[in-house]
Amino acid sequence: MTRKKATLDRYRPLPQETVHHLNDDLRIFLTYHSNAIEGNTLSLRETQMVIEYGVTIDGHPLREYLEATNHAEAYSYMTSLVEKQTSITHETILTLHNLVMDKILKTKGQFRTVPVYIRGANMTPPPASQVESLMHEWIAGYSVDYLGWLVRQGRVEAVKRRGRWYSTLEAIQRYKAEVEAGIAPPGRPGKNQESD
Repeated sequence: MTRKKATLDRYRPLPQETVHHLNDDLRIFLTYHSNAIEGNTLSLRETQMVIEYGVTIDGHPLREYLEATNHAEAYSYMTSLVEKQTSITHETILTLHNLVMDKILKTKGQFRTVPVYIRGANMTPPPASQVESLMHEWIAGYSVDYLGWLVRQGRVEAVKRRGRWYSTLEAIQRYKAEVEAGIAPPGRPGKNQESD
């Protein structure tokens, strides 16, 4: 990673047009992979068509189109936060969730208030009553300046720390997944389910 960063640094500053194209490509690439992990069946090329041209793809449910357009919108919002050097807050996290789940979940943009379990996993997420306080702790433990410094130094520890930070966030299971009637196909309700 250090060598790759050094190679990239030799080309800096990159022309603005190159930065713009790289950002557009990254927006599509991250949208495709993030959605594919969750079961979206759009190909990389189909994801590009949805994002760049707003077309729906024959044979794919509306939910997959919404997942692609919503994720791309959330990516744009996130990059605007980075450009403004905005700190991570409850509000920014919930706004991102609202953007990603727009027209998909009724409870978009809010932390869960019910118990959940993860199908096929051995861990039990924390009770809903603890989610908000756990998120406060998580936000307080995240230092953008420190992580930025590590990345600028080319240190691998930054990647490891980011991985631990993300794992902690995922373990909180802060949202309730639900199916909006008529949008998601039967048998694909999401990774979080209400417990009985």
